[in-house]
Amino acid sequence: MRQNALSLQSSVVGRANLRTYIHAAKAAGFDCIEPTKVQLDYFFSAGYQPKNVKELLGDMEISSVGWLSDIERQGGEQLSLMKEAEKLFETASAVGSHASKGGH
Repeated sequence: MRQNALSLQSSVVGRANLRTYIHAAKAAGFDCIEPTKVQLDYFFSAGYQPKNVKELLGDMEISSVGWLSDIERQGGEQLSLMKEAEKLFETASAVGSHASKGGH
């Protein structure tokens, strides 16, 4: 990723699907995007693969994939948190993300 790249954060586009999000980011001149796990999950649930995300992106990149909900989980819920985190990291890596972000 180039230094000082402009990344369109997913909260700006609301509930837009991944294809619309990427189109809007390109039209506005952004260098990269930060899709959510939910946007990617919906895309993959429709039968698409990580390679399709990369095709849609073209020269754009994914700076990060966020977010992981309820990161303060403790006790028995901590195991489910770790499994969700692992899946998030795998998804982020599969689509070429440079990082993953946590949240609450």
